[in-house]
Amino acid sequence: MQKCALYLVRDQISGAVKIGISKHPEKRLAQIADHYNIGRVSLVETTWFTTRDEARIWEANFHKRYERHRSGVQGGREWFNLTASQIQGFIDWMEASTSKRAFMVVTVKAEAQKSPNEIFKHRWQAFLTGTALSFLTGLVPMIGFAISSGNEAGLIAAPLGVGAISSSRFMGKTKLQSKR
Repeated sequence: MQKCALYLVRDQISGAVKIGISKHPEKRLAQIADHYNIGRVSLVETTWFTTRDEARIWEANFHKRYERHRSGVQGGREWFNLTASQIQGFIDWMEASTSKRAFMVVTVKAEAQKSPNEIFKHRWQAFLTGTALSFLTGLVPMIGFAISSGNEAGLIAAPLGVGAISSSRFMGKTKLQSKR
């Protein structure tokens, strides 16, 4: 996954804001200050996307939306003179957008997990498979018979024990997870 941030940066002297994208928005601050030969800049807000292409699409949308407010002072096409309410609207969108994408990821993870019925079915299959294989080898029943000092119950108990172990090992791999 090539995650990428859409960021909003403010020029501390003029108050203009830059809308851009970067994989490392914190590191980008020094580059911005140097490249545009401006004083101190600060990161106002970021929102993360799973791909650079997705971030680039939103960056282009906002550049077009605020096209009439371009700032000529800093140069470049990514600087804008926005009102406080426009900046707050952009921040509100970023926060809502991030929350929505985070919810979607949680939902997908929850849907990818096995249901309790599937887990029960797979555990039961592991038990039966372990038991059947141990019976078929003949070795496990003989070991059970020997350990139980010649008691015939050992012929059945040992393979059932192998089935139970098979089932319990499978249980650890199929825990239901609900992450939010």
